[in-house]
Amino acid sequence: MRLFNFDMENNKSVIYNLSLDDLLPFNTDFSLLYRLIKAFPGIKINIFIPIQGRSYRGMRNILDYPAWCEKVQKLPKKNIEFGLHGWFHHLNDSKSTPEFANLSQKEAAQLLKRCENALERAEIPFSRGFRPPGWIMSKGSYEACKELEYVYIADNASCYPYSEYEDIRIPRIFVNRDLAYERIIRPFYQSALYFPDRAKYCFQYGHFTSKAKNNFNESNLRKIVRIIKSLPQVDFRFLSELGAEMRLRGWSILPTQIREMQCLQSE
Repeated sequence: MRLFNFDMENNKSVIYNLSLDDLLPFNTDFSLLYRLIKAFPGIKINIFIPIQGRSYRGMRNILDYPAWCEKVQKLPKKNIEFGLHGWFHHLNDSKSTPEFANLSQKEAAQLLKRCENALERAEIPFSRGFRPPGWIMSKGSYEACKELEYVYIADNASCYPYSEYEDIRIPRIFVNRDLAYERIIRPFYQSALYFPDRAKYCFQYGHFTSKAKNNFNESNLRKIVRIIKSLPQVDFRFLSELGAEMRLRGWSILPTQIREMQCLQSE
């Protein structure tokens, strides 16, 4: 494995990843993905798929859309990596509770296996990476990811105290640049002091659904292109690649992100 250079002082390249949530048959514009890949042939994009999202009335299981599944299968593997994003995404209750928010380890493991099985039946290749719906998950869900040997969890630093989960040792990777605002997301305000010259991570994030402000549309495509071109040097990486090295180094969180979490939680 080629180790990445995480030297904040001397490494001038920026590790870049784009992650997009909620890939579903009702909201996929494959042409935008292909245009982005054409602009940056080496780009690496992580896409998170809910099996049967509740955001769309009448939405059925992705297996009910074989033509769509075939298009997903044909996306270039050198540029696209798929991960899990739950089954329904959120519960059908009055609060639209994220479905992994209150699960026990056993319940979460069963649901993750069910999602994996659906993607396998759809013949959509995936890595064992997980973005919890709503970026909220119970400790039992974290333990289930450990049990199933997930490579990484892509969630939100502001939702959990670092000390509560540091013993689980699953790499957690947090986004720090939202497509809608073209700015560093709090709590990663410290990175803004260094970006683009000394920030080592630019993890952009958005949605496929048009219901989100940061949806992957024509306007936000232009933002992505503009930001990547502004970087002095770019090292495109899948989240699974980062997770594998973080595990090798014994890190559960990238070093600068630990400092940023500590600053946020000390306020």
